[in-house]
Parts: sequence; C-alpha cells; structure tokens
Amino acid sequence: MTRHVPHSLFVSQRFLPRLVLLAGLLLFQTHGLAHPIDEVRSNAILELSTEDRQHFQWTVLLGREHLNEYANLLRNMGQPPSGDRVALARTVEHAFAMDGCTIQPLPAPAAGQPDPRFSERENGAWIALHFAVTCQQPITELTVRRLGYSAAKTRTTLYVAVSVPGQEPVRALIPPSAEAMSVPLNGEPARMLGAPVQRKSAARDTAPGVLPSETMSAAQLAQARAEPTFHPPPAAMLVAWAREGALHLATGPDHLLFLLTLVVASPGLLTLLAAVTAFSLGHLTSMTLALLLHWPAPPWVDVAIGLTIMTAAFRARQLRTSRLAGLSLLTAAFGLIHGLGFGNGLQHLVAGYDQLLWPLVSFGLGLDAAQVTWVLLCTALWRGFLRLTPDRERTQRWSAHVLMLAGLVFAVWASVGEVP
Repeated sequence: MTRHVPHSLFVSQRFLPRLVLLAGLLLFQTHGLAHPIDEVRSNAILELSTEDRQHFQWTVLLGREHLNEYANLLRNMGQPPSGDRVALARTVEHAFAMDGCTIQPLPAPAAGQPDPRFSERENGAWIALHFAVTCQQPITELTVRRLGYSAAKTRTTLYVAVSVPGQEPVRALIPPSAEAMSVPLNGEPARMLGAPVQRKSAARDTAPGVLPSETMSAAQLAQARAEPTFHPPPAAMLVAWAREGALHLATGPDHLLFLLTLVVASPGLLTLLAAVTAFSLGHLTSMTLALLLHWPAPPWVDVAIGLTIMTAAFRARQLRTSRLAGLSLLTAAFGLIHGLGFGNGLQHLVAGYDQLLWPLVSFGLGLDAAQVTWVLLCTALWRGFLRLTPDRERTQRWSAHVLMLAGLVFAVWASVGEVP
C-alpha cells in the first residue's frame, strides 16, 4: 500500500533543511568570511598614514602564502576559492574594525584607469588592499580590533605601522592571543585591551574551521599541529627592528660611554673581546626577560647605568689592573642593567607576547652591529692616541678620571629626571 505523505510534511522534510542550509550559507557569506582570513598561521601588515589624525589611508598587506592557505581553508569548508579581489577586500573589511572610525573601500576606477583599491609589492609576493578610514574626530589613540575573535582559532600575527606627521612611525605587534590593541599616536608603547589569552603555544591550540566558534575535529587538530610553527615576518619588519636596535645604541650616550670605558680598561684585544662579549650576553639576557615578562624599565635604571660607567672607569685607572676574568664578570653583571633599558626600548616597538623571537633577534643584531662598530672605532682611536703620548700610565689614569666624571654627571642627571 502506498503511503501518502502530507504535503506540508513533505515540504518541511525536503525544503526546510535546504532553507536552513541556504540561510547558513548567506550568513557565512555576509559575516563568516571575516574569520578564516585571520585563521591562517601567518603574518599580515596593517599600514596606516594620516595628515590630520582623523582621515587615514589604510593598506593591508597579505603574503601570497597567506592567500594560498586562505584558499585551502575555503576548500575545506566546501566553498569555492575565489580569485576576485573585490570579494577579498570585502572579507578583510569585515575582519577588522577601528573604534570610533569607519572603514570604507576606495571607489572603483573609471574605464582604462589603474585600480586604486589594489596593488602588488615585491613582484607579487605581497597583495596590497587599500581602504579609507574616517574617524569621528581627530584621535590621539588608534584601537585596532579583530571582529569575530576566537582564542582557539585566531592564528595571524598583525604588524601595525602608523605614520604620523612630525614623528617616527608608530609600530605595534598584535599577536594571536590578543583581540584588540590600543596604539597611541604619540610614540608611547601600545597596549593590549583585555587580558591576553594564556596558552603555551598559540600555534598548537588552533585549527581551521568554518567559524571560530565551531569545534574542530581530531584530524584537523592533528594536521594543524603538524604544520610549521615559526613564520618569519616580512623582511621590511626585520630591517626596521634591526635599524631601531642600532639607533637605540648609537643615540644612547650612556651605552656609548660604557663601551668606551671598556676600551680604556682593557689592557689587550683579548680582554676587550671577552668584556664586550660578556656585556652582550648580559644585556641580551635581561632584555629577553624584560620582553617576555613585560617588565617596564625601573625608575632607577638610568642612575644605575651611570654608576656602571663610573665603576668601569675606576677599573681603567691603571693599564694592567683589569684582568680578563674579573672584567668579564663585571661587564656581564653591568650588561644585565643595560639590558633593562634596551628591553624598554624594544617594548615600544613590540606590544605583544607571541612570536617574540624575530623582533628580539633582529633588534639584538642591529644593536650588536652598532656596538661592534663603535668599539672598533674607539679602539683604533684609543690605541693611536696612546702611541702619541709619552706617558701611557698617566694618560690612562686621566682618561679614566674623565670617564668617571662623565658617569657621575649622567647618574646625577638621571636622578633628577633629565637624562640627556
């Protein structure tokens, strides 16, 4: 006997699931695409420039590998990877927000004119998407926020650079563990909004999915853990961090004076090499700890640095009193103090906790390159000067006294808050 199904039930059994699926797809098209672009374990650059602190030109740089991974995510979700850059720009526009500001796509070009909305850099290795950002009023602090943030799925590290007239570009890093970052436009350090997600490895706790709120399968999680963990940032960021490290030493009279005292205090090149190496190891250690633990520079650090100059200069009064082991241990301890100052300078450039290896190494290499250059220059001048003096012991002693006085002056200035 043929069973007759009521028409209403037939409609509900066949078309209601399709209607739900269609609604889900429409929801994904309008909102869901804001999330997978931020689920790729990679790096993205957000460049902003302004003349009046109210109207910004915003450029989002996505690497070719990032876009390939994004296409793979769409395939895994059953969505056809689209090569349409307009759709990609819409996805990026819906993936981020700036508090108190409106993000607007640039208008389409006239026929035969180049498209201002898109460009390529480094021979197509990076795709640049251009937007206009208008704030309600001139701002002193820019808040960049991820939309649809999920601590379990977000995997992209964002490098933010804001160009403001009359000052150096403001830079910040938004790690995957941070949903939003507040970037002051006056050069002060950026700060994360809300408590960062505490996890041992952001890379191992994430896996691709349709939406960040959805759970992941065991197979997806195993695949995510098998992927490489370290993605180097763009070369431009590495060079910028290295340049900042070199400038931090080259424009710091306290660090330059201390290295000069090491040149004067070392009776030979081997002792000088050991002392400079110990100093590098010392400041690298404390700089790393300051960055990882987010230590602010203590108020007494500049005074302590001035005292290190005085102590090292005291050891330099006699040419043969500074032995290799003693001077190396002393400079390693002093390097720990100087490293707190270096770490404070690096925290102005890196406001985050994830993937700190790259800025730390780049900043350190730039700093050490400037340090070696300064030491070699001072050594050549000092050795040449000693050859021209009839009484080397007397020259050594008076030079040390001058450096002791310089260290004292610096410590006094630092104590009254007027560090040069």
